[in-house]
Amino acid sequence: MLAAIAGRHRGHELGLHTIDCGPDLGAEDGPELIDPADESLDRPQSFFTGHGGLVLRTIHRGWTATGGAHVLFVIIGHDGPHAKELRPKLRPDHLAHLGEQDRVGKIRLAGPFTDGAGSLIVLEAESESAVREIADADPYVRGGVFESVEIHPFKQVLPADEG
Repeated sequence: MLAAIAGRHRGHELGLHTIDCGPDLGAEDGPELIDPADESLDRPQSFFTGHGGLVLRTIHRGWTATGGAHVLFVIIGHDGPHAKELRPKLRPDHLAHLGEQDRVGKIRLAGPFTDGAGSLIVLEAESESAVREIADADPYVRGGVFESVEIHPFKQVLPADEG
């Protein structure tokens, strides 16, 4: 099922995009236009403001975005055996790399695990392949701080995304 949207999300201009909401599963599982002023509705967790004050939200949990819209992904970098020695040398380049993503509003949160196991990055991107490109270019990946990297699509539930 495809839905077209237009408007702004988190202060960024979206233009006209399509969202692939997966197979047609019935009205209760697909996208729907709602009136955000209707207080009887639960606050949507994934939504885009459209023209005329309407909001498109998707209830189907497996959707991915196409055409420039963004969804959340988690990157988990698992530290390798030499991470403790390599991290201080590569940290400025790592932060500069992620800083580029932060400046364009893609980073939701990022930081190391305090037990030395690795790092977590939550970011918005158009696709998993776009996230893979960001991860592969990270100096911590190229330089051996991270022994392995996991990438997972992510659905934010709390705190509620206020748009």
